Parts: sequence; C-alpha cells; structure tokens
Amino acid sequence: MTKVFIDGSAGTTGLRIRQRLAGRSELTLLTLPEELRKDPAARKEAMNGAFIKQFITSDSTIRVVVLVAMMVVYIYVLLGRVHFIIATSIYLIANFLYLKATKQWWMGIIIAVAMSVIVYYAFKLGFGISMP
Repeated sequence: MTKVFIDGSAGTTGLRIRQRLAGRSELTLLTLPEELRKDPAARKEAMNGAFIKQFITSDSTIRVVVLVAMMVVYIYVLLGRVHFIIATSIYLIANFLYLKATKQWWMGIIIAVAMSVIVYYAFKLGFGISMP
C-alpha cells in the first residue's frame, strides 16, 4: 500500500488533494495533527515515512540499481578488456536472465550472442567503425 503525505492539508489545495485521493483503496493518506502541522521535525518524519522507505524497498528501485550495476560492470570492466562480441554477449545474457525476458534461458543466450555479432559486423562493415 502506498503512503501519501499531504503537507498543508488544512489549506484549500490540500483539502482538494485529500478529497480526490480519499476514495482510492491502494493509498494511505498521512496527515499531521493540527498542533504538529508547523513542526519541521514532525513534517520531515511524516515525509520520510511516506516516500523514502517505500522508494528504497520497492521492486522497481532494486531492479534499476541492479541494472545500473550491470551497466557499470559492462562499461568499466568488460569493454576494452574482452572482445566486443564476448563482452556484449555476457552483458545481454545477464540482462535477459535477470529480467526473465525470454521463456527459455537458452533462447536468451542465442538472442544475446546473435545481436552482439550483428551489431559488431553492422558497425564494422556497414559504417566502417571498429568496435572496442
């Protein structure tokens, strides 16, 4: 369930936002009591509970972090040290397996190797650009 903190819920805009979101069952609305409304520490705690915890633990955030880590390994570890076709095949196979892009694992391997070879020769023969 997604938590939404409405800052300024006593104002006109905050009340409108609250009315629009109140009917949605997938959302939990967070507001501060009137006496804590101006307290910066209470506001910060409410905002952190609504966003940061969910952001860090969400599946999509973890997926993005893993994919960025794979890109960093590909760019800084594999490229330039290993032939382009091998490096790109390893990178694509890892992505296909992690994202479950194909139903059979062997199909992901075939597609990754084939695309690596096609890209390499397209740049080498078609554009006259040598890949690393």
